[in-house]
Amino acid sequence: MHGDDDLTGFRVEAADGDVGTVDQATREAEGSFVVIDPDPHFFGKKLMVPAEAIEAVDAGKRTVRIGWTKEQIKGAPQFEDVGEDGVEAEATSYYDHELTPFTDTDLP
Repeated sequence: MHGDDDLTGFRVEAADGDVGTVDQATREAEGSFVVIDPDPHFFGKKLMVPAEAIEAVDAGKRTVRIGWTKEQIKGAPQFEDVGEDGVEAEATSYYDHELTPFTDTDLP
């Protein structure tokens, strides 16, 4: 990602309303994922949504529109602050095995 593509701090709008802001960790996700820092009343942990889910970016209003519903975004894998390799591998394996429910058993 180049400086111009930095969406950190932009508001995130789901298909059915506002969910939070783009987290700076998006830069660590190599451009293939957007890390959403949800509003506290929406969800407690950062979520990773594939960059392909972005429908539009409005630099003037500083908003990113994602074509998912709030419920779909809540189902996205949680972003863990892990090392260089771990982030993408974790999320990729999640999307490869959507039939297996995501569990919190591997959290500290």
